Amino acid sequence: PKNEFHSRLLRFKRQPMMHLLNKRRQRLLGGVIATLAFWTPDALGDDIFNFQGLYTRASGGAHQTESRSGAANIHNPANLSLSPTNGYVDVGMTRMSYEYAPTDDGIDPGQLVMPLVPLTSFGGSWRPTKKLGLGAIFVPLGMPGAKNKISKFPFKSGGVAMNADMEAEETSYRAGLGAGYQFSREFRIGLGLLYHHKSSKVTVLSPDTGEPAVVLGEQGKYITPKLGMGGFVPSYGTWGMSYRPAMKPKYLMTMELVGSESAESVGKYYVPEVYGAGASLRVAPLFQPYFDYSYERWIPGTFESTPPLALMSGKSVPTDFQNTHNIVLGAKSYVGSKQHFYGSFGYFGANKGAGVQTDEQELVYAGIGPRDFEAMRRQQYTFGYSNSLKQQAFTGYLSYITAAAEAPEETPGAGSYKLNMIMAGGGLMFR
Repeated sequence: PKNEFHSRLLRFKRQPMMHLLNKRRQRLLGGVIATLAFWTPDALGDDIFNFQGLYTRASGGAHQTESRSGAANIHNPANLSLSPTNGYVDVGMTRMSYEYAPTDDGIDPGQLVMPLVPLTSFGGSWRPTKKLGLGAIFVPLGMPGAKNKISKFPFKSGGVAMNADMEAEETSYRAGLGAGYQFSREFRIGLGLLYHHKSSKVTVLSPDTGEPAVVLGEQGKYITPKLGMGGFVPSYGTWGMSYRPAMKPKYLMTMELVGSESAESVGKYYVPEVYGAGASLRVAPLFQPYFDYSYERWIPGTFESTPPLALMSGKSVPTDFQNTHNIVLGAKSYVGSKQHFYGSFGYFGANKGAGVQTDEQELVYAGIGPRDFEAMRRQQYTFGYSNSLKQQAFTGYLSYITAAAEAPEETPGAGSYKLNMIMAGGGLMFR
């Protein structure tokens, strides 16, 4: 076999000296396959948690016009030219309930409930001149030692239903730097660079003892640039646009049999090309409706990404990607000159279809799978509040996200998928 993972799997199945053919090991192998079906690092877009920044969270995702301070690096770097010298921190908590119900008779639905998931970011901006603004942001996406245990979650691979017990640990983070320049009140531009450090580990537990048996790891590092622009149109309001090119960075995947051998292989992420546009309209002195739209081009990545299961099988399997349209519609109302109230609705398209398999259940195109949040059509409802004081600004928000997807019975990931999330938090901007 050309692929080391494929070779390792063959040894995992065939070596008599390791007793890999007995029932216990076959069940463990099923758990490994199920875990990889659960793990989808190959497609990376603007994920459902990507609302870092005080005003971005409060507005429900008005990235182009409302992002400020260091968070503008992620959304629209041109807005750094509007941010005074300051620092900020936002902290939120998320309660998530996720359910997957396979179409197979006799298999109970799997439910993943995470009572409290912390979401935070911090950073700031600096104005060396009146027209130039610089900014930085840091986003921790996990904490060393913090593990989420998942028990008896159902999966389907190659037409075979199975489940697995596992523990997941995430220690990834993002860090960004950027600059924005305001040529005039009517036009500004900006450039942001975001460094992504991906590091996660999933431990497959033995179905007999409950002890760690196989450890799967993922590591990746890459930088995404973002170009932004915007301006003010007298009597109408503000506008903003942004662009991020597509990228195909590599990631390293490792597999270790606890107390025995290990293997590694290299795959590819796909980061889609993204176009964004938005506006905030001054229709009344105390009321401003806004919209934010983004278009993500996923289809060019059909043959570019490498799902984890493809690494292990040694076969190149394309992904059933779909381009997505995402839109946020909302309004900001003023109470005096310092207090703002936000209300918004967001719709986010699914970036994958159901996939394709032959009558013999051989995978032709990989599609939606468990924990594949971006492959579900999502709706988001947000209420926010901000209060600008002399030396600081406070924001608070409450968001509800619901999502669903259906994969027909003859497709690889056949079943129904449901997600419900509540996000609540606040932040402080200080000078």
